[in-house]
Amino acid sequence: MIKKEQEYKHEPIEYRFEHKFIIPELDAYCIERRLRRILELDPHSLSNGNYYIRSLYFDTLQNTALHEKINGDCRREKFRIRYYNTNSSFLRLEKKIKHFQRTAKFQSILSFEVVKNILMNQVFPPSDHTDPLVEEFKIKILTTKLHPVSIVIYNRTAFLYNVNDVRITIDRHVKATTTSFHTFLQPTIPTYPVITPGNVIIEVKYDHFLPEFIQDLIMFPNMQISAASKYAASRLYL
Repeated sequence: MIKKEQEYKHEPIEYRFEHKFIIPELDAYCIERRLRRILELDPHSLSNGNYYIRSLYFDTLQNTALHEKINGDCRREKFRIRYYNTNSSFLRLEKKIKHFQRTAKFQSILSFEVVKNILMNQVFPPSDHTDPLVEEFKIKILTTKLHPVSIVIYNRTAFLYNVNDVRITIDRHVKATTTSFHTFLQPTIPTYPVITPGNVIIEVKYDHFLPEFIQDLIMFPNMQISAASKYAASRLYL
């Protein structure tokens, strides 16, 4: 469930369940064929059924978000800026928080100029921003020295099922860079792979319960939940 940050400040957070798996490409191919027969593709998909994601992750000078992930802290948060299909005219600030196996995400729109200034290690330019999430991001840049630490790009195929807002994503060709942040808004980026070649990340998200027939579609023998994190992998897989 995606909510505006002002709702988070004044209302109980609506968490979703989130499970991740790292599986061989062949298994992912079989799962994708099953899902395509029954579930709808994400409406933002391109004609080939996929879309492309590019994310700029932020962390403190103490690498707080990275250490929280490595230590398995039950409560943690991270900030990122994201855009899709090389369309850098639509840039989204996202804050993702986790509480045990449940997550919540809050988002706001940032202008191209604001993001360009951040990449140049400048403060936010003067603006009329009143969005609480953007204000929180600005304050944390100043107080905790939140700064860019990695860029992650990958190819995603996403399937939707309306009951319990089920969303299943298959992420391939996950690559990253922890330098050259000025390239975030450019068409091409020098990257390196961050998961073992031949493997794929599957994420399963839902509100309350996962329908049994979907469990049957996506589960393979010996398939186990993973602590996969594209952000952590981008910092550690070298």
